[in-house]
Amino acid sequence: MSLTADELENHVKNIISSKRIKYKAVILCEGDISSVKNVGLNPTMYRNLERKPDADFYKACLPQKMRKNNAPQFFNCGGRSDVIKVYSELKALHATDPKNSYLDINKLFAIIDLDIQKANIDHYSFQDTEKIFDNLYNELEINHHNLDNHVIFTTGLIHKEAYFLLPILTDFFDNYKNPLSYVNDEFSLEKIDTDIIQDIDKDKDLNENFEIVCHRIQFFRAKLF
Repeated sequence: MSLTADELENHVKNIISSKRIKYKAVILCEGDISSVKNVGLNPTMYRNLERKPDADFYKACLPQKMRKNNAPQFFNCGGRSDVIKVYSELKALHATDPKNSYLDINKLFAIIDLDIQKANIDHYSFQDTEKIFDNLYNELEINHHNLDNHVIFTTGLIHKEAYFLLPILTDFFDNYKNPLSYVNDEFSLEKIDTDIIQDIDKDKDLNENFEIVCHRIQFFRAKLF
């Protein structure tokens, strides 16, 4: 469920008035914020958001050195559309009263899932998430020449979790020190792929956005096949 107007306003005010973002990069991401929806203006409570998915995942991806000194501050913001709204509202609120904002507007970023359906983004250099994806990625690799064009980033695959299903990880999972299982059976990427294919016709989003999916399959062909 998307944030209400009041919840969005409260969320933005809590982020911008948090002293721990001073001089640091702020990275907005998807993730549950139900624990702070009703706390009012209370930036201290927001520290717990970094311990919840997806913020905790992205923070764990940082190099060790970056986790200690001036580490970016990650904030869950709800769903993908909520992240986009929070990004826009943070910029607007900071512009109206920069002296009472701890935000460095040049260090504001967002990471969102690509998803199947595209999402429009108002007042941004790329009009939707698909345009970001096309400019940011070259097959499965980030196009480093275009990095400076972006402050809102999409995942290169439909969700961040999809990276764990790439065939190149087969050997890693086969030799993982702790036993893995899938549906009460031995873990197998091949079995997961088979189950996904068998259920693919039930995916409403896929049927409604088939042209987008076909474009991406062609985009990844050299890396995946």
